[in-house]
Amino acid sequence: MPSIDHVRIYSHYRYILWIFILISLIITMILIFYSLSSAKITVFIPTQSTAISKEFTVSANPEKNNNFSIGGKILEENLSDTLTVRPAKTESKEQMLSGLITIINNSAKDQPLVSGTRLLSENGILFRTKKTITVLARQSVQVEAKADDAAAGPVFAPQKFTIVALWPGLQDKIYGTISDPITAETEVIRITSRADIDKAKLDLEKNLYAKGLAALRAKNIGNLQITDNLIIKEMIDFSHTGIADKEQGEFTAEGKMRLTAIAVDPESVKSALLTGQENVVLSKESITRIADPVIKISSLDLKNNSARIIAKITIPANTPKTDPFIVKSLVGKTPNEIAEYFKRSVYAKEVNVKMKPINLPVLLSPAENIKIDYVSSPL
Repeated sequence: MPSIDHVRIYSHYRYILWIFILISLIITMILIFYSLSSAKITVFIPTQSTAISKEFTVSANPEKNNNFSIGGKILEENLSDTLTVRPAKTESKEQMLSGLITIINNSAKDQPLVSGTRLLSENGILFRTKKTITVLARQSVQVEAKADDAAAGPVFAPQKFTIVALWPGLQDKIYGTISDPITAETEVIRITSRADIDKAKLDLEKNLYAKGLAALRAKNIGNLQITDNLIIKEMIDFSHTGIADKEQGEFTAEGKMRLTAIAVDPESVKSALLTGQENVVLSKESITRIADPVIKISSLDLKNNSARIIAKITIPANTPKTDPFIVKSLVGKTPNEIAEYFKRSVYAKEVNVKMKPINLPVLLSPAENIKIDYVSSPL
């Protein structure tokens, strides 16, 4: 039979066992929580690009070891063109009574009729022929004729026309006739305006520029490029046959243009701009994100075959890279300490720390479960 001392020892060991089990459960829960916990740190960094601008001398033989000298070519193209223009403005001219009249010659001799020969209709409307004709003996010819009176009424068919200038004895043998009525028709005319002439000049300039640009780019310039900013266009001559406020079916415009272009390699210009800017450009990746430079002509010296250009590039802000060492150093820090760190290191405007499954006073997540996102924020 167990003694009282044995019972006391057994109870004591059972108490220790329960304590051990409880501690094991607590440690296990802590380990599970630690392994499953995560954190997301959002760092709002200012977006600030850097602009670099320089002036370069462009020549076929640039100076060596001179960061302000760049290789290139100065090209020139002279061209001319002619343009046919139809005025845009139209007007309806007063109604003119005109049509085709058949001249019949029943005599034994040919009969010439000069332009303007008068033909009188049976209802008293006088017409005049528009060209000189000869009506062969015992044959007929059609001729276009126009009434003297623009407001004259229609001439119905059939109708006979007397040739006024002929000897009365021939008027019965040589005369005009129609098989279709002659009615008045409205004539649409075009009027040249100052705007037509100005537009002709603009259109001619566009045509000449397009032709000249194609000719320049067809030249053998290797890897050099020609942009619109590096072209000087001069309209050295312009003439036209247009007369403002006058009736004209069409007129012609002629022009001559000279194009002078500077051809450079944008990549070489970019490289020259970045020389000495290592403190601004932090990585090769940053350089690939830089757009081609904006280039403009500063001055041009055709006599010495040289020019000066102003080039500008904009370097976008760099996004910091997450260093594993930095992530490890954040473990055990409070959200305020984390925010202060990023404000010092990357000039963050704001830092947001979110922990899962619960927010704690300090960051206890393992380094591999910590994610850092850099978000651009306007200044």
